[in-house]
Amino acid sequence: MVALQQQVIDAQRGNYDVILLDTAPFLATNDASELLPRTDLAAVVVRSGKTTAESAHRTAEVLQRFAAPVLGVIFNGSDQTRGAQYYYYGYVEPSTPPQRPPTPPPFPGTDSPDEVGTPVGG
Repeated sequence: MVALQQQVIDAQRGNYDVILLDTAPFLATNDASELLPRTDLAAVVVRSGKTTAESAHRTAEVLQRFAAPVLGVIFNGSDQTRGAQYYYYGYVEPSTPPQRPPTPPPFPGTDSPDEVGTPVGG
């Protein structure tokens, strides 16, 4: 079955910018893992209250083993009313402060903004 799916994908690559494949759960069948080496990106879908932490960790391990480029995680089925009780946000300082690149001189041939308008060599 995977060979046929790959033929269809290969035939359509020139016609579309993105081909999205929705497969069976990753750990339930081989379909997703067999198609994975032929894909550009993977997105993992987890369902609130259904996907266990163990299966999420196992999926992550397999994706790492395949060196799969993961686009991200889609979290389905969250309970909006329950989450509203626990709404909060926070801010964390980065471990190292961001470094700004030095400001370039405003014009070629000057060393500082004070030299703007001063003739070069004068």
